[in-house]
Amino acid sequence: MTVRICIDPTSPNATHMEIPVQNNINIYNKLQPTTSNIVLGGANNIPANYFDFESVSLHEIGHCLGMAHPNLASESGLMGDDRNYTKSTNGNDNTYTINPGADVITGSSDDIRGDDVNLHWFRKSNNNPFTIANVVDASTYSRDPGDLPGSHNFAANAARFVGNLLGVQNTEAVMQQGTSRDEAQRTLNHDDVATLRYAASGIDETSGNADDYTIQLEYGGISSSNCDISLKITTTPNLAFCSYVIPPTALSANHVQMRSPTIEFGSGFNWFFNTTTVNQMPVLSTIGAQALDEGQSLSVPVSATDVDGDNLIFTAFGLPPFATLTGLGNGNATLDINPGTGDAGTYNVKIDVDDDGLPILGNSETFYIIVNTPAIDSDGDGVDDTTEVLNGTDPDQVDSDGDGLVDGTGGIVCINLVTGCTVYRQLPDRCGL
Repeated sequence: MTVRICIDPTSPNATHMEIPVQNNINIYNKLQPTTSNIVLGGANNIPANYFDFESVSLHEIGHCLGMAHPNLASESGLMGDDRNYTKSTNGNDNTYTINPGADVITGSSDDIRGDDVNLHWFRKSNNNPFTIANVVDASTYSRDPGDLPGSHNFAANAARFVGNLLGVQNTEAVMQQGTSRDEAQRTLNHDDVATLRYAASGIDETSGNADDYTIQLEYGGISSSNCDISLKITTTPNLAFCSYVIPPTALSANHVQMRSPTIEFGSGFNWFFNTTTVNQMPVLSTIGAQALDEGQSLSVPVSATDVDGDNLIFTAFGLPPFATLTGLGNGNATLDINPGTGDAGTYNVKIDVDDDGLPILGNSETFYIIVNTPAIDSDGDGVDDTTEVLNGTDPDQVDSDGDGLVDGTGGIVCINLVTGCTVYRQLPDRCGL
């Protein structure tokens, strides 16, 4: 399933929104759980008293993809830290029962919640939202308190203070409601990834069946055409929210399909727009100059790596007609060089490798292909004719001096002290006058 994300061209700061939105797309497409995803104060690049647009848009895109808050949040009507209790109904008494339990940490596994009905999917094996199962579906995750580990009272959510309790510092689910100024949260937590993977197990909530799906986000640019999700800054008094032009369609009792959401950000807030891309350029292995003679063939391996796992595309510039570059996939290619007679010369060649991340980044190397005219060795003794003439041996005789040693076996250069001429003598011959 491809989801196209655009920036409304009427939005203020539209061009400044591009890198943060592209970074969000990269993060969701990797679907990689991380820890230490909260970066505060001097450790981030956000000025004091500013909200990080990239962090807030990562959260709102999650809403548009179907993810809710794992905590009670502001929609509960509760205030302060009470909003960090795990998502639930307010029970038959229409009142949230909230008690942090013995650890006094809101949202943890020992909370006492009375008749509140849990709405949060937890990992059955450990009820730890800072871990993730290899297979994410109804076999490993549940909302039923009966599936909790024996000593647990309620589903834990990935609030930062719960993380501290479980030995994970500076980490929180992106979908946890609540952000502050000068706070960066630009990568997903285990619970965020598990939520999307659970949904992707389909209506039967069983991974590996025909109704499974994957989501691939793509960047539609600053545009209003063919957009599935559109972002814009408006005069809304809210910090940010995701809303739907077309109401969701029910697919089953627990599954809905959503269409055409829009994300709005309040123009009355100080927004910081990150200018650093999370995509990293590929690394091209050194190729170096390549030398050969006319009539020879050379196959040169070309390879590159990309820490983001992006697809890599190789392109050659300045290749002579006798050379071809063939991509092999998985970051590998082959440069085949097959010069013929008359192709001698020095050729300046450039090979580029580009990834398919956002934005597209590349690397390159410029090097020489050197084709030489092959030396002539008429008698096949291992010494070319020109060298034999200079050394005083016969280019048409394998053993010029008849000493039983091939001219190219090794020897010494003798200088006639009378004439000044040089003569090549095979060892162990001695120079005479």
